[in-house]
Amino acid sequence: MRARWLIGVLSVGLSVTLSLGFAEKTSEAELETGCAGSSCHAYQKGIVDLKGQENLKVKLLPRPGFERLPLSAELLDSRGRIVDIQQRPGRQGLVLSAPEPGKYRVLVGSRADQPLWDSLTVEVKPSVITLAPTRYGKATFDLFPAHPNPARGAALTRFVVPRESEVQLTLYTLAGREIRTLFKGHLGEGFHQVRWETRDGFRRPLAAGSYLLELESGDKTVVKRVKVGE
Repeated sequence: MRARWLIGVLSVGLSVTLSLGFAEKTSEAELETGCAGSSCHAYQKGIVDLKGQENLKVKLLPRPGFERLPLSAELLDSRGRIVDIQQRPGRQGLVLSAPEPGKYRVLVGSRADQPLWDSLTVEVKPSVITLAPTRYGKATFDLFPAHPNPARGAALTRFVVPRESEVQLTLYTLAGREIRTLFKGHLGEGFHQVRWETRDGFRRPLAAGSYLLELESGDKTVVKRVKVGE
């Protein structure tokens, strides 16, 4: 890849879990600790309350004392697969959409000065409308920010692809030099996540600083910046 092309993309600008290219299931411990298992967020019970809405939606209501926190949330099904992500509140607040009625798990976190997270369960019941969510529909192709960022030791990268295809996730320097391929394989449509260690192809720790993550699927490409901490 040419450095000029990568920099130009930035300027205009799972579930599969991996470690060194080998796929493995996401463990419950990794979901509990968050931050790719680094426990950078402190567990805080009672950050939000959940309120069911029509059209298979769940609204997150910050409890007193947490109203000003910059919250984000994920919705996981009974198999631990991510089915919806909201990085920041929209016009209607922080709302997650389920693909169908059933029991789900909500992971909510804050990137405040003291990062916090909480885990709740919710049962999404059939509603009068019961339409499938459209925020991440079949036309959606996106790469979400790595977590934690800065990454220390390991990071978790989540993305959504619009259809079944060959997918590749690659790490580059800011100058466009390829460091290593984090994932390459065939994935179905929907959400996926890749856990990767902050090391190069020779297992050497990456120097602290900024890098580029490139996601490729078919003829689509998206690039995001990620920081590696000391």
